[in-house]
Amino acid sequence: MATLLSILRHRILPPRITRKFALLEFKDGTIKSTDFEEDSDAQTDISDFVDKKAEFKLLLERVRSAKTELKLHETVTGHSFERLQNKLTYGLPYTRSLKLEEKQMLARCGDVWKRLTPQNELVIGVSLVNQCASPNLTVLQNIQPTLQVGSSSTSSVVIQYRLFQLKQLFNQLDSVDTFLQSEDEQMQANVWSSDCKCKLLPESYVIFVMKIKLSDIISLSDAPLLLHYEVLKDCYSTKTTTQLQIYLETIDFDKILFKQRPMYELYFQPPTLHQDFLSIAISSHETNLNITFEQPKDLEIFEKCLQQKFDFQKLPSFAEETLNHSVYYNNFRNSLWFGCLCLRYAEIEENEHDNLITSWKLYCPDKDKVLLFLKMLFHDLLTLQSNLVSIENGNKNMSQHAIVVAEFENALREELYNFKQFLSEAKIVDKFSNSFINVGKAQRKSDYLYQNLKHKETSINVE
Repeated sequence: MATLLSILRHRILPPRITRKFALLEFKDGTIKSTDFEEDSDAQTDISDFVDKKAEFKLLLERVRSAKTELKLHETVTGHSFERLQNKLTYGLPYTRSLKLEEKQMLARCGDVWKRLTPQNELVIGVSLVNQCASPNLTVLQNIQPTLQVGSSSTSSVVIQYRLFQLKQLFNQLDSVDTFLQSEDEQMQANVWSSDCKCKLLPESYVIFVMKIKLSDIISLSDAPLLLHYEVLKDCYSTKTTTQLQIYLETIDFDKILFKQRPMYELYFQPPTLHQDFLSIAISSHETNLNITFEQPKDLEIFEKCLQQKFDFQKLPSFAEETLNHSVYYNNFRNSLWFGCLCLRYAEIEENEHDNLITSWKLYCPDKDKVLLFLKMLFHDLLTLQSNLVSIENGNKNMSQHAIVVAEFENALREELYNFKQFLSEAKIVDKFSNSFINVGKAQRKSDYLYQNLKHKETSINVE
């Protein structure tokens, strides 16, 4: 206390670093500074920090220089790797087009759409386009879908898939006439590509359609959907194949099956007409018929029979008289024909006897229901006195290649039958000679058809 009483005056000095100091002047003239934490005789010395400040600045400059150099090396390495990967994937620059969009070879057009069919199947479709230019001869093949279920990279869900090729672009599919125009021109053509030959030529457009049984996904909540494909590069008699993949979408099965199920039912509205139609086409058995009516009133009786006897409804999208197509769909769940669809495509023609020639497609869940439907339909038409001139199979105009395949198959059956006859009659002396001759004839016939079939396949591959 005595020391404090001898203080003449005091003042607070500006803070040094993080602490404040008090300057005390005593009556005897002594001046001291203290922070009240150290001994009053201790002098605060920050000269060491001042001396090291320049050293810290030098170290910071060296760190910044090292970071800049590292960033430069990282950028150069990244560009070199990108050029190498680009060369290995797309080929040399002089073999490629200048189109910028070619960088992304398989592109998705529009959204991934989903539909629930009456056959208890989920149909998923997406529009795809090969953006490579035609001169590059870059073909995308073996397109296969995969659902990433759990931690396994392989999907345990069985997915059936096909390619549906159209002549129109995806932004033209909302027009009824435009979409079904392909039915007129490609009725007998194989617009569906088989599973093992899913190829997408340069600058071509397809709809990739998949179907999954609901029993396989009932316990799943969601799963990402991927497409794996091969890039076949044909350059100067050198073919290279590269494995790539594209992410489509994460499918929310819980939302589709339970939460918002009505959104994914079939309604056949014009904006999504092709989606509903392809969902029925991939999940049903297709039957093509050419029906010739004697008079226009007989056609009217036929269409009324579909609506009144079989509970088919003519879709509102096809109510206009200017359209050449009529679509009848059974949407009654309690009906025997629920989920069946009848499509009258192409323009009605007249023969030399002024009879009406119409072309129809019938989609039913299976062959048994097709037979039952046709049997009951024709029986009711006889009762209603609808005069039918003829009913023909619409698939009779098969391609030449398909005819050769059918002939070769029949020749193999005939050869097998003759060979069985030869084995059963080998011990009979009188019949042995004839059986041996028949086997030789059957073998020569099958060999000839095999060579013919092989020649046809070679011609198709060359084309």
